[in-house]
Amino acid sequence: MCLKEAMRLHAPIPGIQRQDVRDVEIMGHLIPAGTQVVLNVMMTHRLPDIWPDPERFNPLRFTTEMIRKRHKYAWTPFGGGAHMCIGLHFANM
Repeated sequence: MCLKEAMRLHAPIPGIQRQDVRDVEIMGHLIPAGTQVVLNVMMTHRLPDIWPDPERFNPLRFTTEMIRKRHKYAWTPFGGGAHMCIGLHFANM
């Protein structure tokens, strides 16, 4: 839990770049297919709606119960889905 909380506050990479494969609308904004998009990991890991008191180091955010309450991509220090970092298990060791 301590390692995950440390990576929430200090992710190994600040952002994740992807290319949009189809047109998508997010919050009323059209993002056309082929657009390069970047997920700001450092900002996402500090959203107070997801992480109450986001600047405080609190390993208890990563109890099994607390993890179940969050979206599976709220914590993304290694990306997610099919493009998750291949070295994530090595990094955790």
